[in-house]
Amino acid sequence: MGGLCKLFNLRHLQLSYGIMPMIPYVGRLTSLHELYGFCIKQQGGYTIGELNNLTNIRHLYVSGLDKVNSAEEAAEVMLDQKKCLSAVTLSWSRDSSNSCKPGQTELVFDKLEPHCNLHKLRIEGYPGSRSPSWLQNPTLTSLTYVYICDCKKLERLPPLGQLRYLQYIYIINLELVKCVDSSFYGSDELGLQYLKVLDIESMPKFVEWGGLDDKNIFPRLETLKVRNCEALRTLPSVPISIQYVEIHNASLLVMPTFFGDSDTSLSPSLDMALSKLKISNCQNLETLWQGCSLSALEELSIQQCASLSCLPGDSFGSLASLKTLELLKCPNLVTGQIRLPPTLKTITLGLCGEAEQPLVHSMEGLNSLERLFLDGCALSVFPSEVFACLSGLTNMMFGNCAITSLPSGEAFARLTNLENLSIWDCQELVSINGIHKSPSLVSLQIHGCTKIIADPSVGWIHDPSSFSSLDELDIDNPSLLLSEPLRSISCVKKLRILGGPELAHLPEEWLLLNGALKGLHVSDASRLICLPPQMARLSSIESLDISNAKLIRSLPDMPTSLMTLRINNCHSEFKKRCQKNKGVDWVKIAHICNVDIS
Repeated sequence: MGGLCKLFNLRHLQLSYGIMPMIPYVGRLTSLHELYGFCIKQQGGYTIGELNNLTNIRHLYVSGLDKVNSAEEAAEVMLDQKKCLSAVTLSWSRDSSNSCKPGQTELVFDKLEPHCNLHKLRIEGYPGSRSPSWLQNPTLTSLTYVYICDCKKLERLPPLGQLRYLQYIYIINLELVKCVDSSFYGSDELGLQYLKVLDIESMPKFVEWGGLDDKNIFPRLETLKVRNCEALRTLPSVPISIQYVEIHNASLLVMPTFFGDSDTSLSPSLDMALSKLKISNCQNLETLWQGCSLSALEELSIQQCASLSCLPGDSFGSLASLKTLELLKCPNLVTGQIRLPPTLKTITLGLCGEAEQPLVHSMEGLNSLERLFLDGCALSVFPSEVFACLSGLTNMMFGNCAITSLPSGEAFARLTNLENLSIWDCQELVSINGIHKSPSLVSLQIHGCTKIIADPSVGWIHDPSSFSSLDELDIDNPSLLLSEPLRSISCVKKLRILGGPELAHLPEEWLLLNGALKGLHVSDASRLICLPPQMARLSSIESLDISNAKLIRSLPDMPTSLMTLRINNCHSEFKKRCQKNKGVDWVKIAHICNVDIS
């Protein structure tokens, strides 16, 4: 590694972060333009003094700043004299909050002032309680990007509002910061005029983000993200030009208000540019947007808002561009008759109390709807007349729903584009009749529906057109294959079975009926005794994967088409029988290209 320091004209050095800290005397590479992963140590060749002569440096990532002995040592680096420096990351070790003396750390940081040409600044793990003096004064006039994270003892944010051309602010995991007040904006109330992204995350004591009264403080803000600030009650107003708002796990009572383009006060009715609005786990939120038009909104997601009791009047009818709607886990939500926009492509709905029924009925006529996911929906019956109207539907999921039966076969027959149907954990579902009428179904998953009981004695008129396009079948209970409508399927190419205690034998008759079968996967074969004796007749199968096959003791003759065989967690006796060129069953699998028996 030491030989690298002789490459005096080297400008670009890109190595992994594991190798870079091993290189000594990088300060001799005086032509270097970028240095990532330099880690300070208290030994020759690795001190902060190695940065002194890097006068051409443009991008610098330096860690281990807690190993700097004094402010004088930090001052010798002269970051403020490095005119080419465009981006710098200053990082302290993870445990430095406990091992460093705050006063000394702050003095060291004061001496690491970068040149005023700096565009991008990242501060990671700083253990001091105050921000550096050079961030108290608006000297970094070119700064556009600030990222501050894991500064666990920092009590107040630096006055970033003074940085007039700042475009991106990321503030993450600052445990002691409680509020943002007028000091954040400093003496220049015209700061942050160019801010595009404000991202705040993991600030458990953060209660309030205050603004300047009657001031549009972020006139060009495009993205606002707030995550895991569970104590946060207020946010500043945002401009109507904002495009993306995401708030997760906060104590907001109301949404931020909106400013017009040139208004000095809030407008009563605004036409927003907002395209994505995502609100989740805001248990105290009582109201959503008020007095504004969201005609540009394309994605709306509201989840886990227990206090949300109503939606604004005609709230969906005005959403002329809405493509994705998610309403989940809002148990107190109540709404009257509503009108969903015909532009919707995806709907996810569930656990929304009395609002579920009118929302489901409002789907009637949504010919452009492609994906419908019902997750925890309390309706016992999904109306067939609504279902039959969703002619554009390609993907449908019933998850943890209270339905007792599926829509009628006639309704399924009208869904000529439906390709994927998933039914998960519907504990009250007793019948899956109807799905066989779906003309385009390619993939079907049924898991956790314990009340669907196989009854081979029930009469069934076989329809050759049933499931004519079904390629993939994924089930957890093999008994589903013993009753209609799944019993008569003959076109499946890939079968997945969860297995478990119900699976003692694979359904040989069903497997032979599906002559086009190419792949068979059993996730839990812990009770599987043996493979079907007539396995060799599965002339199209190419892949067989069986997990936890601890009871299988031998193999039947295997299909000549088989290319991949994986059987794991096997009994030692079985593994011995399948040993290459030695085991008694090896002759049955010698023709298979990929064999993994373990």
